[in-house]
Amino acid sequence: MFLCGAVELLVKALVHAGLSLLLLSACIWFGRSIATTYWRKDMPSEIRPLEVSGLEDAEKKGVFLARILSARLRKLESDLRRANAAIAEARSAKLESAVSAPVDFAFLLQPVDLPKDVFKPLALEMSVAQVEVGKLFSWLHSWLGQKHALTLSAYYSEKGATVAGPLGREGDDPLWVHVESKDDLELVEQIAYAIAQRPFARRVKQAELLKTKQFGDLLEVFIAVAELGKQGRTGNVRPSEYEEHYLRLAPLTAEGDGRLSQWQPLVHATAQLAERAEKYEEALRDYDRALRLLPAAPPGVPDPDKEQRRAIQTQIARLRLKSAPEEVASVADPSAAIAELMAPLLESIGATGIPNAPEPPVVALAGAMPPDGLLPAGRLEFLPMNSDESGSSRNNYDFSLRQYTGDLIRSVLAVAPDAKFIVAEVPDNLGLGEKDLLSAMKRLAESDRPHVTLFAYKLGVRSPLQKALVALVEKGIPVVISAGNEPDAALPFDGDRFQNRFALAAAADKDGRPASFATRGPAALWVPGTDIPTLHAEKIIRQSGSGFSAALLAGIIGRIRAEHPRLTPAEVVKLLHDSAPPSTSPSVPLVNLQAALALAAQTPPSSSPRNN
Repeated sequence: MFLCGAVELLVKALVHAGLSLLLLSACIWFGRSIATTYWRKDMPSEIRPLEVSGLEDAEKKGVFLARILSARLRKLESDLRRANAAIAEARSAKLESAVSAPVDFAFLLQPVDLPKDVFKPLALEMSVAQVEVGKLFSWLHSWLGQKHALTLSAYYSEKGATVAGPLGREGDDPLWVHVESKDDLELVEQIAYAIAQRPFARRVKQAELLKTKQFGDLLEVFIAVAELGKQGRTGNVRPSEYEEHYLRLAPLTAEGDGRLSQWQPLVHATAQLAERAEKYEEALRDYDRALRLLPAAPPGVPDPDKEQRRAIQTQIARLRLKSAPEEVASVADPSAAIAELMAPLLESIGATGIPNAPEPPVVALAGAMPPDGLLPAGRLEFLPMNSDESGSSRNNYDFSLRQYTGDLIRSVLAVAPDAKFIVAEVPDNLGLGEKDLLSAMKRLAESDRPHVTLFAYKLGVRSPLQKALVALVEKGIPVVISAGNEPDAALPFDGDRFQNRFALAAAADKDGRPASFATRGPAALWVPGTDIPTLHAEKIIRQSGSGFSAALLAGIIGRIRAEHPRLTPAEVVKLLHDSAPPSTSPSVPLVNLQAALALAAQTPPSSSPRNN
């Protein structure tokens, strides 16, 4: 009897334990389901999120639309995250082989969190231990998930389809989307864009101004351009691919017509797209607008947009240089024609609109002879040869060499219109022998007056002229040397401790990239050196070479030292490197006179006296 009672007790205990475990499991499942609902990870598989009317198969259509919409929202969020990552990576990378910098969509670089759980659960019939919990579960599920779930209704008519309903966030306007067709995919696309627009509009108020389709265009352009930026690092992007997206974005920012014509970041991004599409006129227009839309800093307050302002100004100058006309309509006034052709180039190096220094720059030319009548009296001084040197230098120069010297002088004058010149004569013009050039540079160093010396000839690796050039910089006279026209050669003074004291002028092309012939290296100072307009026999022709880059750089340094005479050669070179606006490969940082003068004004003067 006792044994039977014990067995019965054990069986009851096991049954109760089993039921307790079952109830505990149900509770755990129930709690997990509630938590899952709250954190928006999963929803019931049986759903009916859209209440559809106007169709015979309304319930089936509602489930179909919900599943497609959920997938589209997940895909849109994934695309935006990848686009964010691609642009952030491109902005932080060195992009050594990039075709262009990434289009600046920084105003869209932000966390993206779209409401993907659009499902509203059906009423569930469920009981645990004979207790009906289905309705309770559905109620809790809906209550906890109501801020995330969408309760939308779709109405189909002959004129198209309309979807409306609350978005679940208190204070939000209800969703209302209409498409003039019964295309389910188009409807879902517009719903997804409308849902995505809300969180963007809360952070970027301008997004509220857009219609749903316009906002969708903005997002799709952002995603597509980010992908083109990744492809661009391998150089496989055609301008036509950017043009397609520019044409979608341009109407949004059109001046006077576009809804976002005053939104500076988007106008700037549109300008960048136009440039990459090689629509330079449109790019210049939009860059100019982007510059004007930057707010002015109050007096006495540092300008928070200083770097962006300078970058846009530099880009405008580069584009004007790139799109400059090859020729002018008339050369009745050759000087005016050359000035017209040089204007975009000068703007690209910040050499326009700057008042002359109190003291005119003095530029020395070693072993050069300008054409007769090029410079007025008082602006050209000759340093005669020593008594032990023979020959009449002014009569022994052939026409071509004098013409080249004239071209260099005109390039210097384009930057420094009031410059004066000192020429050290040499006996003859046949190759400008090293002995004669050594004598000329010695006399220049002894004259102790130039602000800068221009040496526009090829400098050999171990040439005796190097020692003479070092003597000039040790006297405190900056020396500009042509970097050379051999892309595989080394820069002058390569590996020499004196290299950082010389201004090594390397030629950049109209696109702001190294010219095909340019000698390159970290010490190079990049200056335009291709298609320089020159005057030959009353005709304007264009020439290229690092000698022209050197002449322009000599004018820049002359103007800087005329205003800041205590700067040493090494300080001048560092100043030009530090002030050159940054660029993204394959473009190079062009020297900029305005930026250099601004930085020089903040640079403490050297303790060394001016060499007069």
